[in-house]
Amino acid sequence: MKVLFITNLPSPYRVNFFSELAKYCELTVFFEGKRTKDKEIIFNWNDKNILSFNAIFFNHFFNEFKISFSIIKKALFGDFDKIVICCYNTRTQSLLIILFKILNKEYYFETDGGLLKQNESKLNIFFKKLLISNAKSYFSTGDQCDKYLMNYGAKKDEIVRYSFTSLYKSDVLKKLLTKEQKNKFKSKLGIPYKKIIIGVGRFISLKGFDTLIRGSVLLNKDVGVYIIGGKPTEEYIKIKEKLESNNVHFIDFLAKKELDDWYFAADIFVLPTRGDVWGLVINEAMSKGLPVVTTNMCPAGLELIADKECIFTVDDYDYLKNILKKISEDDDYAYKLSRNNLETIRQKTFENMAIEHRDEFKKDD
Repeated sequence: MKVLFITNLPSPYRVNFFSELAKYCELTVFFEGKRTKDKEIIFNWNDKNILSFNAIFFNHFFNEFKISFSIIKKALFGDFDKIVICCYNTRTQSLLIILFKILNKEYYFETDGGLLKQNESKLNIFFKKLLISNAKSYFSTGDQCDKYLMNYGAKKDEIVRYSFTSLYKSDVLKKLLTKEQKNKFKSKLGIPYKKIIIGVGRFISLKGFDTLIRGSVLLNKDVGVYIIGGKPTEEYIKIKEKLESNNVHFIDFLAKKELDDWYFAADIFVLPTRGDVWGLVINEAMSKGLPVVTTNMCPAGLELIADKECIFTVDDYDYLKNILKKISEDDDYAYKLSRNNLETIRQKTFENMAIEHRDEFKKDD
């Protein structure tokens, strides 16, 4: 089976997924852009694992306002059994969707997620319905994504659920770490606290780490808070100083192997986001057996976290204070959350993600 994916950037999780999918089909991926300034998505393209699929780039730097007629020509007239479009908001893929519709050519649509906007203009709704409502099937990450797709014309029976992830099976712990094992990682990292809470992400308003700082004031002195992801802004530093939150610490960007040590040392994970398309750090924290707390604007949390007490309304740092205090002081409750999260995430792997796509592609064969 010859499969074509058309997407924009070679994000790490996408490249790993494509490498797995290539085990089941002859896979070609058209990337509209090779890389951006974001160092997290730059790859060694000589890696044999990555070269297991045919990666073709059309612009060195991604530019969503350009139209690549080369992509359009190859997609329309190339020898492919299945075609998947992953973006509707680039001019190339938007035009390609319209041409598929005119020519009555089948294609699949895939998205990492989507959040419905309040008071969206009628013009935006019109164009989104025009571009989203025409696929053969839709690969969706969860309930929130289903609602997004159906709002713009997808039918419920056309939606296929897939395990959106950034994890291989080998990334998921086989069993929870003991307190002694966690303490070894704390010692390795020079952590002086009995327990720690971590958050991972860029220091931007969207990630909501100011809420985490404010939500840390009720914690016992033996509980530390570490926010990992770069240099803190002046705003965050001032909030910390004003609240005299001496147990809050900022850690620069870490590579995956270094970050794993922090996951293993941690006792709670928090993502206080004000709006993520998904939130893959939730998957990663759950794979390390952590209790996870996030907001009602995080699709990953809404989809994956069974205990809804761990999901709070955006910016409600008073609620966050209380749930962090409860988890950090109640070991039995923390253990239940950890166990449930680890069991939930076991099936959310690249291996299963590839099999789910393979099975959907084979339905009409």
